[in-house]
Amino acid sequence: MDGSTAGLLVLFVVSLVPLLPTEVTLLGMGVAAAQGGTSLAPVIAVASAGCLASDQVLYALGRFGGRAALDRLGKRKKIAAGLGWLDGRLQRHPRPVLVVARWLP
Repeated sequence: MDGSTAGLLVLFVVSLVPLLPTEVTLLGMGVAAAQGGTSLAPVIAVASAGCLASDQVLYALGRFGGRAALDRLGKRKKIAAGLGWLDGRLQRHPRPVLVVARWLP
């Protein structure tokens, strides 16, 4: 496996896992593409595929298992406190909370 293939694989995994810093990895791969290490088209395609797959999985988890998952997580005191805080913020300011949450790494 050459360097560009390994880099694309890392980019796919990072873009697939929701809490990993996709932006930093994507910028690094963009720099590698600009320096001739790889082509920009595969970088964009791999990042798009990973992010799309991640978004679909997260949507399915929320749509089909969201309430049960929150109930299980809510049994822990710290997580229950965080969920309560988040719920209060969402009730008062739904749009800004969702916009900020979307852009956090």
